[in-house]
Amino acid sequence: MIIDKIERSPQVQYAYLNIFPDQFKTDKEKQEKSYIKNTMDYFANVAYAQYRKHRDSKTGFVKNYDLRKGIINIEDFYETPEVKSFAETIFKSEELPGYVKHYSIINPPFNTLLGELGKRPDVHRIRAFDDDSKAAEMEYRTEKMQEFVLQQERANTYRRLQASGEIDEIPEEQI
Repeated sequence: MIIDKIERSPQVQYAYLNIFPDQFKTDKEKQEKSYIKNTMDYFANVAYAQYRKHRDSKTGFVKNYDLRKGIINIEDFYETPEVKSFAETIFKSEELPGYVKHYSIINPPFNTLLGELGKRPDVHRIRAFDDDSKAAEMEYRTEKMQEFVLQQERANTYRRLQASGEIDEIPEEQI
């Protein structure tokens, strides 16, 4: 969890216990286990307080996770506007349903795409285009081309020598 800001609000009951450790200590004092524990406890409490605040608020991140899991609440559909329209005034006596059937339109395609992605092989290759990489690639290709040309020329030379009768047979590595 990323700590976005540190608040010392009275809403947190244990805030008076959560004291920020003194940062103006020597390196030797900062290596002590008690200092490390106090620092970790402080930031753990701050993170937990922020987590609870975001979890319990209506605009927090848990609402998005609930929607992804297929859990919806009546607050997701109905908001109380500041100004009510004529239709809302007429239907004021109507009760809102306590349960709304959820037909997920996100989960099936999402799960299908994940399944299809898992079936595809990972055949991507990374290729560098900087000058050093190009030079190394060209050096490798040039070396392979020279080896091929020399091999072909040796084979042709041995064939000519055999045809003229100077040698009886071509060595096996030149065939």
